[in-house]
Amino acid sequence: MMRTACLLIPALLTALSPSASSGEQVKLLTGFEKDDLLKWGYIEQGDVLVTKKAVEHKKIGWIKGQFPRGYRKGDCTEGQMALFRHFSEKVARWYLASGKSPEEVLYMQGTVLNTHARFRQMMAHDWSAYERLRLDVKSTACGIRLQVMLEDEMIAPHVTRFYEVPEGKWVTLEFDLAKASKLREVPLGKTNARRLGGEVLKARLIDLARMANIRLVCHRASRETTVLVDNLRLLAPGAKDPSKLDILTDLRPFPAPGELGFQEKPQRSEPASGKRARGPLERGTAVQAGLNQSGSRGMMSLPRGVAVADNDRILFIGSIGRIRAAQSIDGGKTWTDLSGKKDSMTACQHSANAPGNVAIGDGEDGYVFYTARCSGGSGINDIYFRHLKFDGKGWRLGEPRLVDTDVRHCPEFKMRALRLPDGRIWVVWKHYDRFGKNYLRARYSDDEGMTWPTVDSNGLISFRRRRDPRAYPLPVTWWQETPEGWEPPAEGRSGIVAGSRGFHPHGSLALVRYGESVGCLYATGRHTAWTWFDAKKGEWTAPVVASKVWQGPVSAVTAGREQVWFSLAKSGSLVRLKRGQWVEDSPPGHPGGGVLSVAGETLLCFWKERKNGKTPIRAARKPAGGGWSQP
Repeated sequence: MMRTACLLIPALLTALSPSASSGEQVKLLTGFEKDDLLKWGYIEQGDVLVTKKAVEHKKIGWIKGQFPRGYRKGDCTEGQMALFRHFSEKVARWYLASGKSPEEVLYMQGTVLNTHARFRQMMAHDWSAYERLRLDVKSTACGIRLQVMLEDEMIAPHVTRFYEVPEGKWVTLEFDLAKASKLREVPLGKTNARRLGGEVLKARLIDLARMANIRLVCHRASRETTVLVDNLRLLAPGAKDPSKLDILTDLRPFPAPGELGFQEKPQRSEPASGKRARGPLERGTAVQAGLNQSGSRGMMSLPRGVAVADNDRILFIGSIGRIRAAQSIDGGKTWTDLSGKKDSMTACQHSANAPGNVAIGDGEDGYVFYTARCSGGSGINDIYFRHLKFDGKGWRLGEPRLVDTDVRHCPEFKMRALRLPDGRIWVVWKHYDRFGKNYLRARYSDDEGMTWPTVDSNGLISFRRRRDPRAYPLPVTWWQETPEGWEPPAEGRSGIVAGSRGFHPHGSLALVRYGESVGCLYATGRHTAWTWFDAKKGEWTAPVVASKVWQGPVSAVTAGREQVWFSLAKSGSLVRLKRGQWVEDSPPGHPGGGVLSVAGETLLCFWKERKNGKTPIRAARKPAGGGWSQP
């Protein structure tokens, strides 16, 4: 009887274990079979299934010959079909053979699988009952280096593993989910212990119950090859996989979380020593600056900055495909790059760069923000910051600093930045998230651009891309379990500006100073919304309607302490904030749009008109407490 009891107890424990109670020791996520592919919107084209976009691209000649990726019957390890990704001789030679291409290039050219915005349509998102992810992979013509990237709703950067896949045979890649998601502990200093409410931060790199994306990227292939993928599955603790393929693992440790330091107050370094040439100015004659393609549409339509040290020394920063800077030491008569080369500009980015970025000037200093490269709507991208600081003679370009590693599409076209008088720098951009939705994400820096937390950041890691000269500190938001009371950002949207899930991708946004803090105006598709950051509460206020015109602000400024003004493209009105209410207040004859500027507490509005085949520029001013002048 005792022997029988001893045999039954383990069986009973197994039956009651969390993994067994789910009913699946090995859970198939997807085998890429035809019925599922048709449900996901794929289209049959001969013996393969491909996306609608691929069919369109083939019709217009963008795809020649066979489809480079899709799903087909034949060589597979489960069911009847497998994913295939063909890398041509040209792609292999240009991007994959060296194994050294920057990540932002590989995310476009080397992607094998990317479930961005479709993951939860394709497979289960709650993996919490499982401890291992496995998938079968084969490279037909050469060995490859393959990256497996996992994302949940929030965490960035992605959790990743690398594998050396041999030539010509199926193998199984194993991703240790238990190690990736284990609870990690970070001792806290006094400031953070007081801020977070405990002496130890206990948090996870990834929440297996909220999975949101899986991506496979080939980092190296010596020649033309086809990569096959099949049988994505999860294994519960102790489960035996019926597959007999060789198993490849990556045993390197996952990133170690660190404590995120906080400034008691923002830093603002002292201006460089030396005399400044200041005094009354006279209008001079116009000169041709000769700044490369300075008349290009990109230079004139994207945010650009001007920093002024004195009457003679001026810095100009603008984007003409790459973000560049030029300086003058004679009041704008001649221009050089930062090394002194005449009629030239200094490139501010250290990457391939996307065609458009943001530059601002603040007093004597300039600040630039740029993406590593446009990597497509679903490709992961990074934002960098560089400080152009006046050293008493001219400007020097600071080292790149990492702002964010989780941007997609081209956020730099919808990005705005602002430095407050106390030294804090804010940057806000249109964030295209891993579900394919838009919102506004905000980060700030209190240490002159060294680190860029969101308001919900609670940890720090060291992170490096291949293009970077070294690893950079990156504030992150862990899934915090203790100290208790922490709530994750709504739907995992770290750094979200209040109400901005409704931000319209074809609208505009603006950042302005508001009291001692920052305010944000943005388009929703229904109206222009207004919110500001309440520093005492550490959160953005609930948005209110600033105008029923949906496109958002063309230009926005703050006159005085809290008098915010903005212009609208589709309205003849200027709008200002008056004792908490938004009211219209325009100069005579103002047709709409235009650029706003402030000199002291005097507001200026500039706009263009069309008259008799000419385009006159008109201006009106409004002093503090006074009315508008005639234009």
